[in-house]
Amino acid sequence: MKKNKYRKENLKWRDIQREQLGYSANIYFIFSSAILGFSLDLWINKREVLSCPSIVLLTISVSFIILSLIFYALFTNNRLNDFRQTAKYYKKGKTTKEVSELTEKIGEQTWSYYKMQICALALGFVFVLIGIGIYIYS
Repeated sequence: MKKNKYRKENLKWRDIQREQLGYSANIYFIFSSAILGFSLDLWINKREVLSCPSIVLLTISVSFIILSLIFYALFTNNRLNDFRQTAKYYKKGKTTKEVSELTEKIGEQTWSYYKMQICALALGFVFVLIGIGIYIYS
């Protein structure tokens, strides 16, 4: 009885975690898109007044932000594949433990893409801040 209650609670928290993971990845996507738009606007429309270091830093920033968006796409695709595989295994009559074991690698890859999305976004953000700082103070 106690084991069954624990399993239900664990599943509840895993559902909440899965939901929050999606929300946070979407927020990072929106933030990446905003930085990309701002950087490209500055890079294209102010190119003649930007110093060489600012242009280089903005270019690096744009590269990292695009990489972040790519990782977001991979994260989303992998997550959808995880849901499809999970549903497929349950339809075949697999137990929760078997499904968990069969989809563990997909879940690990999802987390890996999520972490890479965050790292690329953080690097892009740092480079854009430095580039804008050089632009403002020079």
